Amino acid sequence: MVILLQTSVVQREVASKFTLWLLSTHQIDIDLNKIKIGLLGDVYFEEVLLTGEKQDTLVYVESLKVKTSFFRWSHLSSVYAKGLKLNYLYEEEPETAELYQRIIPLFKASDAQKRIHVNHFWVNGAHLNVGKYSAPRSFRNIDLYAKESRWASEIDLVLSNLEWEILGGSKHQLDASRIHISDTAYYVDAFHWESGNSYANFDFRHNKVHDKSLLELHQFSADNSAVKGMIDGWPEALQFDASTIVLMENDSLWTESLSLRSNKGSKVTGSFGVKNWSDFNAWKYFCKADTFDLVGEEWLWVRKLFPNKYPYSPLGGIKSGFTIQGSMTDLELDLALKSDQGSFNTDLQINITDTLGTPVYKGQLNLNQFNFSDFLPDYDVQYVDAEIFVEGRGLDFSNFDTDIHGDVNSIKISNYTYQNIQLDGRLQPNYFKGKATVLDSNLVLDFSGEIDFSQDKPAMDFVADVSEADLVQLNWYDKEPVAHLTSLIEMNIVGDDWSNIEGTIGANFSTLETQGDYYYFDDIHFSSQKHEGENILKFKSDFVDAKIEGIVDVPTLSNSILAHLNPHFPMLKRGAKSKQDFDFHIQAFQPSAVTKLFMPKLKISDSTSVFGSFNPQEEGLVFNVESSELVWDKWGGEDLKIHSSISADSSQVECYAASINHEEQWSLEQIHLSQTGVLGDWDCNLVWESVDSLKFDGHLKGTARVNAESIQLQVDETQMYFADTLWTLQNRSFFISEGKDVNAEIHLNTNSQDFAFEYIGDTENSLMHFQLDEFELDNFSPWSKRFKTSFQGRLNGGFKQVKSPLVRQFYSNIQTEEILYNNYPLGALNLNLDYNTEQNLQSLVGGFTNGSTKSLEFTGAYMPLVDSNNFNINLDVHDFNLKHLEGYISILDTLEGEATGALSCYGELNQPKFNGDFNVNDLRFSIPHLNTQFESSTTSVVELSDRDLILHDLSFQGVENGQNLGYGEFSGQFDHHYFKDFSLDLRLEADSLLCLNTGAYVDKPYYGRALASGDAYFKGPKNAVEMQVNVTTNKGTLLYIPLDDDESIDELSFVHFVKRNEGVEDIETTVSKLVETKSSFTIDMNVELDESAQVNIIFDETLGDKLRATGNGFINIGINDADEVYMFGDYVVDEGDYLFTLQNFVNKKFEIEKGAQLSWDGSPYEAQMNLNALYKLNTNLSLLTSDTLYNKSRDVECRMLMRGDLLQPDIDFDIQIPKGDDRIKRILDEHTNTEEKNTQQFLSLLVLNTFMSSSEYNDTDVDYLSSTVSSGAEVLNNQLYNWTSQFSDRFDLGLKYHPNQGQYLSQRQWELLLNNMKLNDRITFNGNIASQAENTSRFIGDFEVEYQLSDDGKLRLLAFSNNLEENTQLQIEANKYYTTGLGLFYRDEFDDFRDLWKKFKRMFR
Repeated sequence: MVILLQTSVVQREVASKFTLWLLSTHQIDIDLNKIKIGLLGDVYFEEVLLTGEKQDTLVYVESLKVKTSFFRWSHLSSVYAKGLKLNYLYEEEPETAELYQRIIPLFKASDAQKRIHVNHFWVNGAHLNVGKYSAPRSFRNIDLYAKESRWASEIDLVLSNLEWEILGGSKHQLDASRIHISDTAYYVDAFHWESGNSYANFDFRHNKVHDKSLLELHQFSADNSAVKGMIDGWPEALQFDASTIVLMENDSLWTESLSLRSNKGSKVTGSFGVKNWSDFNAWKYFCKADTFDLVGEEWLWVRKLFPNKYPYSPLGGIKSGFTIQGSMTDLELDLALKSDQGSFNTDLQINITDTLGTPVYKGQLNLNQFNFSDFLPDYDVQYVDAEIFVEGRGLDFSNFDTDIHGDVNSIKISNYTYQNIQLDGRLQPNYFKGKATVLDSNLVLDFSGEIDFSQDKPAMDFVADVSEADLVQLNWYDKEPVAHLTSLIEMNIVGDDWSNIEGTIGANFSTLETQGDYYYFDDIHFSSQKHEGENILKFKSDFVDAKIEGIVDVPTLSNSILAHLNPHFPMLKRGAKSKQDFDFHIQAFQPSAVTKLFMPKLKISDSTSVFGSFNPQEEGLVFNVESSELVWDKWGGEDLKIHSSISADSSQVECYAASINHEEQWSLEQIHLSQTGVLGDWDCNLVWESVDSLKFDGHLKGTARVNAESIQLQVDETQMYFADTLWTLQNRSFFISEGKDVNAEIHLNTNSQDFAFEYIGDTENSLMHFQLDEFELDNFSPWSKRFKTSFQGRLNGGFKQVKSPLVRQFYSNIQTEEILYNNYPLGALNLNLDYNTEQNLQSLVGGFTNGSTKSLEFTGAYMPLVDSNNFNINLDVHDFNLKHLEGYISILDTLEGEATGALSCYGELNQPKFNGDFNVNDLRFSIPHLNTQFESSTTSVVELSDRDLILHDLSFQGVENGQNLGYGEFSGQFDHHYFKDFSLDLRLEADSLLCLNTGAYVDKPYYGRALASGDAYFKGPKNAVEMQVNVTTNKGTLLYIPLDDDESIDELSFVHFVKRNEGVEDIETTVSKLVETKSSFTIDMNVELDESAQVNIIFDETLGDKLRATGNGFINIGINDADEVYMFGDYVVDEGDYLFTLQNFVNKKFEIEKGAQLSWDGSPYEAQMNLNALYKLNTNLSLLTSDTLYNKSRDVECRMLMRGDLLQPDIDFDIQIPKGDDRIKRILDEHTNTEEKNTQQFLSLLVLNTFMSSSEYNDTDVDYLSSTVSSGAEVLNNQLYNWTSQFSDRFDLGLKYHPNQGQYLSQRQWELLLNNMKLNDRITFNGNIASQAENTSRFIGDFEVEYQLSDDGKLRLLAFSNNLEENTQLQIEANKYYTTGLGLFYRDEFDDFRDLWKKFKRMFR
């Protein structure tokens, strides 16, 4: 039997029977080529084939070896399959796999008799193809080992090892997993998968009876190596880990402890649940992400795996949490997200019901500093902070359509953050319709209308009411530091370029306020219309009207004009022709309103008009300009007219100007230029005149030929005046340019001078030659006078330059007579340049010679073909007159002296090195703003290099009328970079130096004479210099500070004080002369004032109304980096006086009582004063009382108590009778107990030298006093006082006239008053002397003579004579009622009597 089974005939028959058996028992239709049956029950199957419905291969086994236990098929010892190929291919993915339907029944049995138990199952080198026919996935080299597998109504096996390789992908391995499948349950225990660094471990249970499942995913990690060949686009660097528990019951699924993490740091944790799991469209789900963190670079792989999510990748890194619940058509989203672009949170209700899947939503959206720049790159929208309610469709930026309502707290656009915006409207991509209100600090705007950029032709129809717009802060305008705009803007326009635009734009009631100007525009209106195929463009405004009417294609207009002009001016760019046929007219009314804003260098007169037409096919271009004034930068023209007509084959241009000037330094008059020609051949005429002090007249004629390749100019012989000199331009002068080649000659000559210029060459090689014969340097005067310099002398010689690609060669031999520079002899110049072609060496030799003395010598060499250290020049200076540098140092008025030294320059021309030493002798200079002169009697050393200029102890002294006034010394250095980027480090020391010596100039905030000691430091770069000064005033200092102006004194004002802002401009003017306005120059000056310095504050120079004081104080004065002047400190008056003036008649000198104080605490013009001013007089009290006992003359003290602001003080009047008894004081109090009475009595004493009676109160006012003061005696007294005060400050002179006074003076009496009469520095006289008309030989009076015994004035001797009766009139009898005396007194400050005695004894040492 065994032998028969080995025969091929029997094996084929057995195979046939076996296939029939499979078909009848398992409904498996297979083809089996051969079966071999072993002696011990082994069965070998060869070429087993299982085909599908389309007769394609499902399973093919090259050989299958089955070991049985003595042919027991229910228990197999082992199964080994070799060459296994499985195909699971389909056109469309089937609901139930055909392979599963046809193979699984082979292994499942319905009863125990058909159970199969396999101890060991091997598959080696199997192949598997899965997927669509068009793109299947292939698995190769599959190795499988399973043990203890049972196949019956249930399947149970232990999968010990499964390995496979994905075609073009990675290798995978499964092992140590038990799989169980039955009708009631199936499970997978200890599932373990590995592929490279990827792995997975999970357990799975499913109970089919209760329809419950449990998946415990313990570990899952996947990278690119694991999914290669299965998932396209998986990034190589991506790896993520996962773990979760998934539960399913009935038709519900939910997860617990879901955790996803990537190797980049991204993380997701949360839970997920779904009802109706088996029907996707019927899902009811809940998703909560406790953590949703996505690192920004993860978007690289998200974009590859999910291309439709790319629009959200600009979010960058994300940290968020969210909750989503609902169905596939209705859901609620609660999201709080933080990303690299900002954060937002939302609470949306979303519905997806249409066929396109477009979401419909409604809810709140809050944005917190969210950056839209990557989402909307075309609009420069940056950070947005908003709280908005939205209701609309679509979440993609390309197709959303939503109604919005809410507040935009801030939005940054084009580097400006707009705040407080309210929106209410409809928003789509490139579309908005609704209202917007902006309440920003720099923009207040109401908008209502529609903006639509979504159509082929953009449309705008809106009204914008701009209540306030700060254009500078909004970054809309930068021509002015300040620009505020208001306007009502209306726009109704359609179109995207000038060829199709139609509509109107209007700006009404517009105002623009800049730093120095205010503009108002009533109506600015632009309209564009089409009528019968023609364009009508109109612009109407207060400053200019313009109209273009006809066929005009604005986008191609410039090219069309170039195409028309090119045949006449071939050097112009060649353009393309287009259909154009229009007239234009522009009329200016107030163009400065616009030019000052946008083109500040341009100035156009109000009557300027531009008009003409353009029709290339007929008349061509007609262009006309008429303007009474046209200015561009430094060039200006008056009465300008341009008329041009350029047709297809001819051109004519006429230009006329009454004058053309440059910076008002020179001008040409009656300029007339005409040009006529045909297609590039022109005849040209230019005529001009000049009415300047120097004559510039001329007439140039010539021809020009221009084509695309060349320009040829030929000048006819003509004459012209240049700076009063008649020059002849020879007809040999020409200019030819052909491609890169240029050839030109100019020949000019006068009766004694010749000038020739020649040039020939191209861009690489050229020869240029100048030849001068008896050429006057004064010819350069029109330019040199701009720099306040002048040259005189004659030049002879030539200059030649030979240029090649490698080198430039210079040759020169120039000699002059003696040259005068700024009218001072500089010497005769000798300059020689030569080039040694063998050594490639450029040499320089020359200098200036005064007679036989060489004042300046220079020699040098330059090697152009050497890369480094290629030049060296030595300069020797001998007794160089510093007067030549005077015009270049603006802060000096004069500069004299001589300098001797040497300077060496070397290195490279583009960055030379130089150093030298100079000795300066006999230095003399003056500073005009200070009117001071200084001299130096010593030799000073100055070091100069390419890095710094060092001054070594430059000592000098102040000089006035040949007398030395103090000493000073400069030391330090100027750091620089080739005389740019200067930085100072200087020190000035002064000892009793005359620092100020100026008179009363109109534009100066101070003047006088100042001597000071101290030091000053100057440090920092030139645009940020810091000046620190510490000085003490010295004897002889006399400073005047005028506070008056040129306005008349208001009536009844006691003292005229200027306003606070008056005089500030004067200070700023003075400072600006020392400091450039664009620089930061800070000054911090500490000034210590002592009693040797006298300060005079002038309230009215004309009237002599001033305050004089000496005292002590410490003042800190400075200017900060904002050019603000500050002043701090106190000044305490030791002695002084105040001249009081009233209505040009009254002049009374008040004594300032010791201890008065002036204080500054910031602004110089906000000084605070605390000052008592005393005026003493002697008058009778008879008008205050009828008591004859008091009909006597008394000393009276009038005080002005001045407090508060120096320029607007509070003034109180006080009247005292120092020697009066209580009765007199009560009488005085009765007449001064009200402010009105007190003021009237005070004025009466000042004006009339007497009190007012009580009967005069009601009838007397200030007008009365003002009229009374015009009495002859008082006027004479005041004039006498003014006259004497002008020539001497040693005494005050006054005059009194008394008419008949009764019993003591029979008729009249004159009284001469002498106050503070200083006979010398030690003797002072005060008193009055009288003379009676009837007894002119007798003189009487009161007087005091005071003699200062000590230098400090503390010990004094006093002699006096006083009237005892104190009568109003002086007594005639020489010895009656008078007393005389002599006294000695000492005044000092002391702590105790011992201290007083020490100070007293010290005076006699």
